[in-house]
Amino acid sequence: LLTVDGGTVSPGHSAGTLSIDGDLLFKSGTLLSDIQGTRAGQFDVLNISGSATFEGGILAFSFGDFLPQRGNSWTFLKAEGGISFLEGLTTTFNFSNPETGRGYRFDLSTIQNATEARLFVSAVPEPEIYAMMISGLALLGWHRRRRQRKNNTKG
Repeated sequence: LLTVDGGTVSPGHSAGTLSIDGDLLFKSGTLLSDIQGTRAGQFDVLNISGSATFEGGILAFSFGDFLPQRGNSWTFLKAEGGISFLEGLTTTFNFSNPETGRGYRFDLSTIQNATEARLFVSAVPEPEIYAMMISGLALLGWHRRRRQRKNNTKG
């Protein structure tokens, strides 16, 4: 059993793979994952032959100059014995240019006792899209109300 209670665990400086033989108990500290692309060898992977339990700490993803696109995903953690995350875990995203991450939503995906944890990128709707949707709904409401008034005057 390897217990992390503070400090930083980073599978590689640049993209790399760190293998742990046995179980991992992550109580506090930072798991830093560098992402420089979407192909194997362009992002960090933590491979664990046993189970991985995260009770707290930070998952930090560093993208550097890499610009992720909607639909990109990375398997950053593999544990043959299963993975369990608790709610005390914080996730951060770091970019060389702070504007790079705008317009995207990053989602972690794993289920209790899953053997892989993935990071997904999806688009965040721009404010203009919400404005158009609200305007369209208002127009539909106005049209319906007008139609009801017309029907009431006929009857």
